[in-house]
Amino acid sequence: MGITEEQLRALNGRVKSKASGVYCAIGIDPGVNTGVAIMMDGKLIEVKSCTAVEAEARICTLYSMMRGLDKTFHVYVEDTRKLRLPKALQSKGRDRGAGSVGRDMGRWSEFLTYHNIPHTMCGLVPKEYRVMTDEQFRKKTGWDKRTNEHSRCAAGLILGR
Repeated sequence: MGITEEQLRALNGRVKSKASGVYCAIGIDPGVNTGVAIMMDGKLIEVKSCTAVEAEARICTLYSMMRGLDKTFHVYVEDTRKLRLPKALQSKGRDRGAGSVGRDMGRWSEFLTYHNIPHTMCGLVPKEYRVMTDEQFRKKTGWDKRTNEHSRCAAGLILGR
């Protein structure tokens, strides 16, 4: 699944990514279909959606590899609890972190903190990535594999940082 340890070692020694000076940056769009985007050495290497457990396992594996190679690593998680809507648009808090959405955000924060993984709980993904089609994403990023809304949102968290 994704990059192998051998491929990772081949990247060793290259310039760090532009994502806040982080060599390996991961974007997470939590939910039933968790969006995951991985940028290494300034290049997208993975953009997909999967279960939260699969994403967590991937993060642990990559974090361990990066520590072994003495590379910087950071996870960016979209946290809709930071969303502040005008009262007229609020729908009993569901969009801001009530119920399962709030539980998912809290679970990600707890998981990353427990494993001492550097992370930032971010506000909403920039609008251009939330409304972007698969074709528009391909043109903007050069990513030639299929994506969905969740994986593009995860990529939006790390692109342009």
